[in-house]
Amino acid sequence: MNLTFSRITFKTGFYCLLAFTSIILLSCSYTEKIEESFEQGRKKKVRIYRKSLFSPHKAPVKYIEYHFNRNVAFETELKHGFYHGNCKSHFIRGGLKSKGSYNRGEKSNTWKYYYEKEKIVSAKGPYKRDKKNGIWKTYWNNSQLKSKGAFKSGKETGEWKYWYPTGVLKSVSSCFIHNDTGYTVTYHPNAKLKESFACKGTGKIGPYISYDKYGRLHEQGQYNEHLKKDGEWKTWYDGERVTGLYFYNNGLLNDTCRSWDSTGKLLSEGFFENGTGTLIHYYPNGTPKARESFLAGKKQGDHWLYYPSGAPSSQTIYLDDQPQSVFHWYDSKKINMPVLAMSGKFQEGKRHGLWLWFSEKRVLYESALFEKDVRHGISKYYNPKTGTLQRKQEFQNGQPLLATLSATPLPKQ
Repeated sequence: MNLTFSRITFKTGFYCLLAFTSIILLSCSYTEKIEESFEQGRKKKVRIYRKSLFSPHKAPVKYIEYHFNRNVAFETELKHGFYHGNCKSHFIRGGLKSKGSYNRGEKSNTWKYYYEKEKIVSAKGPYKRDKKNGIWKTYWNNSQLKSKGAFKSGKETGEWKYWYPTGVLKSVSSCFIHNDTGYTVTYHPNAKLKESFACKGTGKIGPYISYDKYGRLHEQGQYNEHLKKDGEWKTWYDGERVTGLYFYNNGLLNDTCRSWDSTGKLLSEGFFENGTGTLIHYYPNGTPKARESFLAGKKQGDHWLYYPSGAPSSQTIYLDDQPQSVFHWYDSKKINMPVLAMSGKFQEGKRHGLWLWFSEKRVLYESALFEKDVRHGISKYYNPKTGTLQRKQEFQNGQPLLATLSATPLPKQ
């Protein structure tokens, strides 16, 4: 009896001592903040550290980022310098953007994402080692289910379902990289079947068929084992009248191809040999609308557009599917003497170098330098009647600089 009482007394004393020690240690620790500010002095980032009087080291315990308007942008707990524990992010107006948790710097467990205005969930699902893993759901901003399916190591797997905002099923698909084989079935908003095909990974394989919103046949063809269009392909209007007839060889147009409108008028025709050939498009009155040249399935050489009058509208020169230069003309009844309206060059498919614009009287009224599709350098503006330089404006990465150089007084508006 006395022995038992002694053991109880010892345990009680031990736990009391442990609790007392913890209280002492906590009372001897304090927090320290290190702040980083915007140029205007407003808080930008804050790290909170816990420091003990008995240790020279300080441990980071919380990290906070702020929007410029002082609202919290991001906040999370820290452990050993990693994001660890609960985390939240916020939109600039203060609404919740996302919430979840980290485990040593990696997203883990269930995360939720929100729409800004509606303040409702836009997506939710689990992470494992910073990658989506398990069942995920996304939602429309009316709270209707948008999609549902599984992730494996950050990539879709298995069968996924998608819905329209009305709740009508949009598609069912298992065409993902993680799936060796699969299928896709899609539906119109009225729930009528839209298309159906099998797949290998993310590519279509085997028979393909699609329907219009009334359930009538729209397109039909075949994909080969290389996931390329092959053989005869057809498109229909109202399920009865053929509007397109094309032949493919391993994904490249081959032989004669034609398309028609709903009344049977020819819209386009061409002849190809393994993707090399010319395709001509027509206006309803039968005059050429466009002429395109291809080499092994890629745009190559001159591509012409025409006005209904037959006068050339533009000429674009292509190399390996990328535009190199373009010329555009005004519509003129003098087909043999078109009036140049604009000219320019491209680099990697984007406007680059000197571009020029002319009036119908063949007078230069604007010139500009481009880099990666945006103005970069000096742009000049001229009087469209006399060609006299009126103004210069310098641009940098698409943004006008403050200084505007005037060559002559601008005309009164």
